[in-house]
Amino acid sequence: MNESILLIGAGNLGSRHLQSLAAAPWIGRVTVVEPNTAAADVARTRWQDVPGHEGKTLDFRSLDELAQHGPFDAAVIATPSLGRLQILRAVLALGVKRILCEKVLFQSVAELDAAELEAGKAGADVRVNHIYRYAESLRALHDISSAKKIDMSVAIDGDGMACNLIHYIDLFAYLGGGEIAALNVAIDKPVHPSKRGGSYVEFTGHATAQDQLGSTLRVTYRQADTAKAPIIQVSGGFGQLSLDESTGEIAGSIPALTSRRFDAPRVSALTAVILEDQREGRCLLPTLSESARMNRPLLEAFNTALTGKHDLQQACPIT
Repeated sequence: MNESILLIGAGNLGSRHLQSLAAAPWIGRVTVVEPNTAAADVARTRWQDVPGHEGKTLDFRSLDELAQHGPFDAAVIATPSLGRLQILRAVLALGVKRILCEKVLFQSVAELDAAELEAGKAGADVRVNHIYRYAESLRALHDISSAKKIDMSVAIDGDGMACNLIHYIDLFAYLGGGEIAALNVAIDKPVHPSKRGGSYVEFTGHATAQDQLGSTLRVTYRQADTAKAPIIQVSGGFGQLSLDESTGEIAGSIPALTSRRFDAPRVSALTAVILEDQREGRCLLPTLSESARMNRPLLEAFNTALTGKHDLQQACPIT
């Protein structure tokens, strides 16, 4: 096996994807699209830091050059949400069938709808990178909580609600297995520019969600001078657990799980595993359609909280 992988976007997160690709023995070539020279230089350095990159080809190209440098067995899209639909279209036009896409997927419901339609027509398997699903402790919890009514809460010191709330909505759907039936958010104002630059905004606040099984999710981003990793609490008829991401400790009433650690997965170790799992038909990540069903109510809730209105074309300034 000597696969050729396309990576579009090699910023801070994209270069971590690149490190995972560098270590995978079944990958022979990685082609990167990254117009920012400084980001491309950091990506090259991170690639070279990983044992296993030797013997592989790392190639930087523009988006317009890709047709002459394929074919590609899989692609990773790690660009910001603004303009991502055009990127996805370009990747689909290259005939790529396995695609891993970063969240937040798109800024409008219209873009979500178009992406879902076009990926389906192309026969592409598009997965969304919610890697909590690959945490061993959460996989074990899923085995006993799925299709059951659960109560889940997440408490986080610091902002990041705009770009990261979708992770906890996805985890809620994964652990409980029910479709999201309602989502409400309250945003602390004023909002402020995101550290990711551009026109993106960031904020703290509170969110609640319910699924069709009667499960409830509560997520709170608290204003704090010092950010702290989340504490995730899950309870139901199967018992109760508290998972502290900052310490890795798991406490609660389920001995089979409290004997484990909660180690949040790292992109730099996981991307190649995900692409291989896609190839073998065992990927744990949500499909584009599954994730779209969570992103639509998220965009509506955020647009309404930020502007007092929402429509299918309205772009939400999050990434």
